[in-house]
Amino acid sequence: MLMKWLTNWQVSLVAAVLLTNALVSPGMAQTGNQSDATGAILSTGDFAGQTFPGTTTVTGFQGGEPAQIAVNQAAASLNIQLADNNLTSPTGIPIPPAIQQLLLSILTGDAQAGNNINAVTAALYSATGAPPLNVIQDLLASLEKLTRDEKVVPAKLLAAVLAYNAMILASNEEFLRNPPAELRAIQASLAKLVQPTIS
Repeated sequence: MLMKWLTNWQVSLVAAVLLTNALVSPGMAQTGNQSDATGAILSTGDFAGQTFPGTTTVTGFQGGEPAQIAVNQAAASLNIQLADNNLTSPTGIPIPPAIQQLLLSILTGDAQAGNNINAVTAALYSATGAPPLNVIQDLLASLEKLTRDEKVVPAKLLAAVLAYNAMILASNEEFLRNPPAELRAIQASLAKLVQPTIS
């Protein structure tokens, strides 16, 4: 029974949020030769797990720029839904406006984000069957500024999904059976951001 609750609450990690690691070497790009390819050249499988001098690992959405644009559009839509108090949980249960405003503040990193992180952390931790405090804190830290300027950093989205799923795994059945509205709001938000990566 617990596995059913966990599956219902976990945000899909299909293809690890469809992120891909690529090695980038600034010196590999063509410049000044009328080529369409300027800037760093990304490569994947051929060099997986290897490191080369002058290279760094970059995490991006599989599907490249179109996927990034789709996720950024989802972030803009999510911010509008939260601002208008129109976000509902995946099961259709309304999320209280006050909680939507707290989450919007955290996701966009406004001036009140720190206070609102504390408020949501306290609400989640005080719920019956809540996971350990440090797990909740990790999740809220990963959500801060996630949709700021409607630009989602792929590695940050992956970190947020991993932190969310870690919190679900650390929760007991009672917490998941009667989830706090804050948890429903976080789940709905992450699901909206991940959806374009699995479409």
